Amino acid sequence: MVKIIDIIIIIVWSVRNIITFILIPTRVVQVIKSLIFYKKIRESKKSDVAVIVSGYKSSDVIIDIKENNYDLYTNSSGYLSLKRNKVDNYILHFQAPFHEPLLKESYKKRLNIINELYSPEFLIGSFQNNMPLLFPQSYLLFKSWPFLKPYNGPAFLIWLTYKLGYKKIYLFGIEGTQICGSVLGSSSQGNIYSTNIKDIMQMSSLMLFEYNKIFDILFSNNIEVHQASKSSWIQPIKENRIVTNIDDSWSKKVD
Repeated sequence: MVKIIDIIIIIVWSVRNIITFILIPTRVVQVIKSLIFYKKIRESKKSDVAVIVSGYKSSDVIIDIKENNYDLYTNSSGYLSLKRNKVDNYILHFQAPFHEPLLKESYKKRLNIINELYSPEFLIGSFQNNMPLLFPQSYLLFKSWPFLKPYNGPAFLIWLTYKLGYKKIYLFGIEGTQICGSVLGSSSQGNIYSTNIKDIMQMSSLMLFEYNKIFDILFSNNIEVHQASKSSWIQPIKENRIVTNIDDSWSKKVD
């Protein structure tokens, strides 16, 4: 059954993306620019260990790893876990492309703060003139492409750091909290988080599918992935992927 679902998802979500990616001539320029940008990021790599920090309770994140030397990548508000000064080996910050209902002014302000106070070597986001070509499900359809269009921001960085050749990847503040939108919808932020619960559940399912596929690829290539949060929905180790495992305990008979 799982294999059938996988096939359906791949067909439905991928055919259109392949056509638009390959057949539109203007993509050629984007591809070239993206590859040049990727080369620059690769040349800035200073370690075989990558630390990825995302936005869940960013101010409370404590980076605790055994390695003293690592390259830092942040997603969304993950930069809030950093002190307000330049950080060694801060390679890249990823901000998902601008979209409604976000405010353009607030979006630009965040990027300016990150640039001025934290100074990552590279900043990927809208209005920066360096947004690479993001290809959906590249881990299935175009595995050599390093820039993934993710269902959840940290997946972009996990795939990118894998393509950059890191041997160990540490995850902090990555909880898989898209579902929180349904809770925030009844709070004071209801005007922002008013997404239909059906849409949230669909996106959360696709998000988990995506992470599972990416982690499987990483482990098959002997890449170590360490998740700091035991409660996160995003678990690299298969045995810990509780959310995506079917609980069939109801069918077991009790003597």
